[in-house]
Amino acid sequence: AGILFDERENRMTPTHTRKEGVRLRYYACQALLKGQPEKVGILRRIPAREIEDIVGQQCYELLHKPGRLIDQLAGEDASGEIKQGLAAAAAKLSGHLLSLGEKRKLAFARATISKIVTGPEAVHITFNPDALKIELGLAEKPIGSSLLGRLTPPKLEGGFTVAVPIYLTRSGRNKCMVIAD
Repeated sequence: AGILFDERENRMTPTHTRKEGVRLRYYACQALLKGQPEKVGILRRIPAREIEDIVGQQCYELLHKPGRLIDQLAGEDASGEIKQGLAAAAAKLSGHLLSLGEKRKLAFARATISKIVTGPEAVHITFNPDALKIELGLAEKPIGSSLLGRLTPPKLEGGFTVAVPIYLTRSGRNKCMVIAD
């Protein structure tokens, strides 16, 4: 919690509503909730499933296609052995994530992502390299931690960001996020 922001750096807060007896989860802009409409970005609220699916897909792709991950964690000058070890660890974790339920996948995302910024044209996901190394088993876990996000990730200045191009479409009165091809 606390890592999702709109393009104006307003925190997005999880909430829900009921429509015809069905619980609909979404993230709402805190500025809107605080009665400050002049501070609200284009996305006043985001369906939780849409943003969670985008983030989950990017986590999976980062592990399943580890080129970017290797560049960020090992560097271009790393030996072939280090790169192969990192690729193997990513493949193992990727397979493990596929077998987990949605809550555990989100726990992995929370453990490895330091910030998500949503905008009308892209979702920017900033990954924490130190937390990724821990989850991949390439760094020591702090005492009291366990696999897949049971510990707050170490705070880090920087990180690396994945930009996911999106476009907005309407479904009734609501704006929906769709990953651009």
